[in-house]
Amino acid sequence: MNTQLKLTQTDYEHFRDLILERSGLHFPEEKQHSLRRGLAEALEASTCSSLDEYYELLRYSPSTHREWDQVVSALTVGETYFLRNKGHFDALATHILPEIIARREHSSRRIRIWSAGCATGEEPYSVAITLRELIPNPESWNILILATDINRDALRKAREGLYGAWSFRGVEKRIQDRYFHLNGKNNSLSLTESNAWSLSIT
Repeated sequence: MNTQLKLTQTDYEHFRDLILERSGLHFPEEKQHSLRRGLAEALEASTCSSLDEYYELLRYSPSTHREWDQVVSALTVGETYFLRNKGHFDALATHILPEIIARREHSSRRIRIWSAGCATGEEPYSVAITLRELIPNPESWNILILATDINRDALRKAREGLYGAWSFRGVEKRIQDRYFHLNGKNNSLSLTESNAWSLSIT
């Protein structure tokens, strides 16, 4: 990858403004190096031979075009794993979700959770597992976890739901055994179907 890509101030401003307008991703001056690194990766994967040519390609391509998928993928961070940020999930499991469940158990039994920037799906699946641990009879509840991400490649992987050992670092074996099963595809683990309830990945 050409990590030494030369990005003039004019180049930076053109790409910054175009990417913000078309994807919502913002790269202020202090993140100019991140934009340069992502553009170097995306340019190398494209058929273009220069930044000017690549800019014109993006400018005249619809946001649903494969080139936009590539540049968004190169510019976003996809690092994630199950039950990442243990402190956050501990707070969910011991305080936040039990309070919500207690308030709604004798009324609507309706819970809506939005996992924004879900990457390849480990976070929303972790939320689903946490809820499943707290609610013994989820079939009697109306629960929806909405998982979204700007990176369409990541969303495709989230929908596929196949994960390698790296995604489970730090996850108790009990959780793996209860909620996942070994998939013959690349010796990966996938969520057991009966536990994948109420999750919409869009």
